[in-house]
Amino acid sequence: ASVTRHCRASLLFAPRVFISQAPGARPGAMSAPASFVSRSSANLEARRSDEELPLRKSSGGLSGTLATSMNLITIMIGAGVLALPKVFATIGVPIGCAVTAAGCCISIYLCDILSDSIGVVQATTGVRVRTLEDVGAACYGEHGRRITRFVINNTFLGKASVYFVLIGQNLAFLHSPPMYRGWVVCGGIVFMSLAFVRSVATLERIAFSGVICSFFYLLMVVIGSFQANAEKLGAGSDLMKLSEADPSLILPALSVMLFSFGPTDVLATVRSNMADQAGMRPAICASHIAVGLFCVTVGALGFWGFGAGVMDDVTQSMCAEVVNGHCVDGTKWVSGYLLAAAVVINLGISIPIDFYCLFSNIE
Repeated sequence: ASVTRHCRASLLFAPRVFISQAPGARPGAMSAPASFVSRSSANLEARRSDEELPLRKSSGGLSGTLATSMNLITIMIGAGVLALPKVFATIGVPIGCAVTAAGCCISIYLCDILSDSIGVVQATTGVRVRTLEDVGAACYGEHGRRITRFVINNTFLGKASVYFVLIGQNLAFLHSPPMYRGWVVCGGIVFMSLAFVRSVATLERIAFSGVICSFFYLLMVVIGSFQANAEKLGAGSDLMKLSEADPSLILPALSVMLFSFGPTDVLATVRSNMADQAGMRPAICASHIAVGLFCVTVGALGFWGFGAGVMDDVTQSMCAEVVNGHCVDGTKWVSGYLLAAAVVINLGISIPIDFYCLFSNIE
């Protein structure tokens, strides 16, 4: 909120920048001296030659509210949901639901503040915001741009690294040997090629497939939970845990939820690709509500089925025998195989979306 107020105050008296196109001038030529943000955008337009980056078309974005909601859902529902049953097993279902609702509301508020800040920058400078770097530069100058660039790009790289590791672990669940480290290398080689997808239409189709895989997570966790409950794995577990709740565990649980709901690193890029940016707020709310219901269902059902002994990765609980935190071959359930396959597909789909934003930032 303080960033937004500073942005509004500092930009209120800033001169508006108007980009005009003189006859015969190259795209991005400006008729008057402009701010650093404007010059950077203009220079990029002039340098890009024949390549037309999807998010940088002068005609504006292509995505509607529904497609944007699907993009956000795909980004938010990742392999982190596999840890939700353990979170609920730690703090109980009532507190787990409350923490999920709190994380959802905080994330909606933060995304709304950031989206409003982007709108203020665009309205004041006359330049379409493509990345969060543009917001950082408008609010705090070149230092703000550099800091934002460093944080966002390293966030994307860190997330991608985690994706490759999780892909390797779930491929190892599907078939071992090789061990998961070998699968990390193989999966990285295969899925890295998807990082160079440049078509917005292709990304939207990929995002739709990601939504399907995300809800397939839910189906497999539900099936596995009922199977575990039938085998009495969760017998004797106190779902309420109100008398046993440890207040020191609530903040870590909230942190997990905030990370699950955190699409802020891609918000500027996704917003810039909307045909009507007024639909950003409905897309934020709809995607967060869908993800919130998803998290509560997965967490509560997983705890109910597998009990307090559920593993940090619920996939590793979907078997008849667990040794050193891993399922023994020959005892794995069908639902575990299907869930691991869905995780691999979903993360493979998330990679091109995140790298699309990363490459847009770098370019």
